[in-house]
Amino acid sequence: MFTMNANGSGKRDLGPGCCASYSPDGDRLLFTRDVDSGPALNNDVFVSNADGSSAANLTASNATNDSAPQFSPDGRRIVFRRDVDPGAGVNTDVLVMNADGSDAAPIVTGAASEVPTDWEHLFRCAGRAATIVGSDSGEKLKGTKRADVIVANGGNDTVRGGGGKDRICGGKGRDKLIGGGARDILRGGAGKDRQIQ
Repeated sequence: MFTMNANGSGKRDLGPGCCASYSPDGDRLLFTRDVDSGPALNNDVFVSNADGSSAANLTASNATNDSAPQFSPDGRRIVFRRDVDPGAGVNTDVLVMNADGSDAAPIVTGAASEVPTDWEHLFRCAGRAATIVGSDSGEKLKGTKRADVIVANGGNDTVRGGGGKDRICGGKGRDKLIGGGARDILRGGAGKDRQIQ
């Protein structure tokens, strides 16, 4: 596996592995690595720092193939696939475990290998998962007293932050983004947006 800058520079070898995905905060990396030197495939799920250092095997106690790991939106859980009967062809379970590898439990059993393990946000704003999402029509969205992540989406929207440290992102329309305090982050979208702190 390798990482590199978006322009192709800074290529760095992270060692053997496959199917990598970053944690929502970008600090950790999930991937699979073949841990069996024999002809049979035995991938385990590993977690490391984003630069590939301090790799730890999270599924070492399992003797069959684990694959397709993804972090939950809050980074506290991991979803992945496990081949539960390698000799029988495709017999895969989907499991969830804590981010440290503990408490692995199946949530889907006997599934085909095509079952996705995507556990990703549909909408993000300023690097965080959206907690409030508008529709494609024009509307008024208002945050709560907590730190909200608001995505206007389509339409001509008015988005007002609440009392928390909010992140507010405009959408495709002509949006009016109004911060609820000096610590809010306001980001315009593809349309002509107006930002008021």
